This record gives sequence, C-alpha cells and structure tokens, in this order.
Amino acid sequence: MSHSPILGRGKWEAYDFGHVFTACSRVKTVVTTPIHIENPERWRPNLNGVLGAIFILACMNPWTSFGTNSMDSQPWPLLTGLVFLGSTRFVRAPPYIGPLSISITAGLIISIALSVNPTLTEILRAIAGYSTLIVVYFAFYNYLLRFGFPSSLLFFSAVSWLVFAFVEMVSPSIISMFAAQRTSVGRGLTSLAPEPTFFAIFLLFLSWIIFVGRNYQPSRREVFLIAANLLAIFLLARSTMVIVYIAVAAVIYSGFFVIKSIGSLRMRGSHIFAVMFALISMPFAKLLIEAFLEDTRTGRLMSTLSQKGLLAIISSDASIINRIEGSVLSIHAALYNKLIPGGLDTYLTTKELVRPFWGKIFWYPTVSNKILSWNGVLLYELGVFGLMAFVWLVLAAVRKGSASGAEIVIFAMFAMGAIPMAFPLIPMLFAVWAYNGKRMSA
Repeated sequence: MSHSPILGRGKWEAYDFGHVFTACSRVKTVVTTPIHIENPERWRPNLNGVLGAIFILACMNPWTSFGTNSMDSQPWPLLTGLVFLGSTRFVRAPPYIGPLSISITAGLIISIALSVNPTLTEILRAIAGYSTLIVVYFAFYNYLLRFGFPSSLLFFSAVSWLVFAFVEMVSPSIISMFAAQRTSVGRGLTSLAPEPTFFAIFLLFLSWIIFVGRNYQPSRREVFLIAANLLAIFLLARSTMVIVYIAVAAVIYSGFFVIKSIGSLRMRGSHIFAVMFALISMPFAKLLIEAFLEDTRTGRLMSTLSQKGLLAIISSDASIINRIEGSVLSIHAALYNKLIPGGLDTYLTTKELVRPFWGKIFWYPTVSNKILSWNGVLLYELGVFGLMAFVWLVLAAVRKGSASGAEIVIFAMFAMGAIPMAFPLIPMLFAVWAYNGKRMSA
C-alpha cells in the first residue's frame, strides 16, 4: 500500500480520520472568516492612484468612443475626473478655481436664458464642455500634487497615438471602431481623432504639456518623442493650419526672447538657441514638405504660400477660410453683442450681421451655429464672463513666473483654432503651469 502525502504514513484502514475532519474544519474557519483590515485608509492612496491614472488615460483619449456613441468629444475625462476627485480624501483648490467656476457658471446660465430656442442636446453639450474645463483643471492639479508629473503615462499615450496612425495606414477600418472619422483621400491620417487637424492639435498640446511638465528640461527619450510628434504633424496628420501655427509660434517665441534679451542688455544661450532653432526650422520644414508632401494638399498650399502669399491661399482654400471665419467672426460677433452672453443658438444670426463688414474675404460661408474656435466659444457664448474666465486661467498660469508672456500669446493664438471646449489638454496645460508656480513658491 502506497503512502498518502496528505493522510500520513499509516494504512488506510488504520488511519484516524478525526485529524482530517479537524483540519478541514480549521480550513473552513479560515476561509469563511472575513479579512480584517486594521487601517482601511492605507488602501485609499492605491485606489486613488489607479483612478487618477484612469482619469489621465481618459484625457489622453478625448475622442475615443469605443463604439458606445457617435459624439466627437467624449464625456470620459469629465466623468473620470469627478470619480478621481471623489476618491481623493483631501483635495486642494488650484489657483483661481473659485472665480473661474463662478464666471463660467454665471455666464452659462445667462447664455442659456438668452438663447432663442435651444435644444436639450445643445444645453447638455455646453454644460459638459464647460464642466470639463473646470473639472479637468481641478482634478489634474490635485493629481500633480499627490503623485507628481505622470511622464510615463503621457509618453505611453503619445506612442499609442503614433502607433494607431501607422495602423490606420494599413487598415483604416480598425480606427473607425474607436473614434468617428471625417477625412477623405488626399488628407492626412486621423489616428484616434475625428479628423487630421484634431490629430495634429492633440500631438501639439501633448508635446507642450510634456515640455512644461518636465520644467522645460525633458529627458532624452522625451526629446525624441516631441521630435516624433512634430514629424507626425508634418508627415502623418499633414494639417496645414497646425503647421502654420507652429511656424508663427516659433517666430513669436524667438521675438519675445530677442526683445527680452535686448531690454536686459544680455543674450542668454537659451535665447540664442531659440532664435537659431526658429531660423533653421522654418526652411527645414519647407524642405520637408517639398520632399515628402509635394503632391498632397498641404504641399500644394505651402507651395502657393511661398509663391503667391497668404492671400492667395485664403482666396482658394475653403477649409482654411472656414477655420479663419470661425476664429474672426466669433470674436467680432462677441464684440457686436458688447460682450453680453450671446446664447447657445444665436451665433448663425449674429454672424450674418457682422459678415458684410469683411466683404468677400469669407467667400465660403458655413451655415451652422457651431463655433470653430475655443476662444470664440468662450467669448461669444459667455461674453464678459468668458473673458473673465480666460483672465483667471492666465493669472493661474503666470503665477510665480511659471508661464512666460510668449507662451500665453502662443496659447491665445492656438486657442483661436477649431478646438472644442471639452478638449481636456487645455485645462491640463494650465494645471501644469499652476503646479509649477506652486513648486516655485515652496
């Protein structure tokens, strides 16, 4: 008879099974006895960190629906931000969050009241968009205070966007499973965004956040990542508007540094580098476009720009004229209303009132109440309250010298573009600036 390793060395017929029953009863007692955690608060930071990571990943996918709905901007950054804040035991108010929230709330209430016949969808979209601005700014600031800058998460997110862009080159149908797409043959790739311009805008702001979050001293791998993002804007997204933004931003940044250096009668090495980078990058970008994008829409537009000037592009490209119209006419319409909140469904009417002032410049009009400008939405819908909200954000950014004047001017230019109010990377950028300001004062 073989011996049983469980029952012992005795023979089966002679073994006392009482020991087995006793052991089984003890196991049952251990299994059925509930686990007692002496200090439940020790588990909270881990859960809070996981929820914070989920919140950041949601912000990194602002248009990814996973097939659940057909909307462009998704509610996940807003919802996960609220969950993260709810799981945080002690939340800290970021700079000017009170005045910012009051300005937006008051302006939105008045704007809804002054609307003619707003639909429930328009009201909910406006509430969600402005709430995303407040909640993401609040939540990401608290994440930074508790866990520091999430460089690895942002690096992973940027790489995943680039990977999905290459997947789109092979099989565009796969990307349509994650986000709604609006593109056509001859335009750039969209990756996880609805259209190429949004893809380029995402890469641009994500690179900016990484640069600022690392206190303007990114690691070597982050330098390569930012360079890859810029190349993707040129070669994959091929967004003419964002390429123009980058060129103008380089000029503005260099100009500010030169003026500052002359005013202080000294030229720092970083200033010289910025000027040289701007002078070299623009002709390099031109050569890059001519070499790889000659037969694309972006290549043709850049060729027209260099040969005939900006007015030739404005007079021939409907997409660009629509973008410029959204930026210019929304601001003009807000001033026409004397910065009184304009309502959620009145933009089309007011836009037609101010259009004659511009003659035939905006020759391809859009018949829609949708404003294709982040700043335009803020100023037209909220009026003076939107202007106040923008001022509060700027004050939070420049606090303790965190953001420079050049960066604020560049941001204001970028925000004139077709960026939805619910775009979470804008409040994330301001949260990083506010966080850096707090660290400087510590």
